[in-house]
Amino acid sequence: MTIRINKYLLASILLFLGGVFIYIYRTYDPQEYALFPKCPVKSLTGFDCPGCGSQRAIHAILHADFKAAFAFNPLLFFAVPYLFLNLYFITRPSLTAQQFKWRNRLFGYRAMILLSISIIIFTILRNIL
Repeated sequence: MTIRINKYLLASILLFLGGVFIYIYRTYDPQEYALFPKCPVKSLTGFDCPGCGSQRAIHAILHADFKAAFAFNPLLFFAVPYLFLNLYFITRPSLTAQQFKWRNRLFGYRAMILLSISIIIFTILRNIL
């Protein structure tokens, strides 16, 4: 059985949820409100995971405080554009040969290995520095 959904309805729902997300993160500081979940890795081990500080960084970005956002989680500045680029490739109905080549370079097996190693190194460095 195939579930069909109107793409305009889906886009509307995603825009609405995105707006709610932006409103909440712009209005409420994750450091001050218990509304936001705490990192389970940090709670259990005391170490920062690669995502630690992302909520505070998003709040800072929405207040145009990029220096503070970078201090909270520098990985976010690389991850968000990377994820949006992946979303671009996923949502394209068809790719040109050049786009296909770039997609494989940026999101293929080798790229995932390099990305995994980079995130592990980032996590180790942020916990020892």
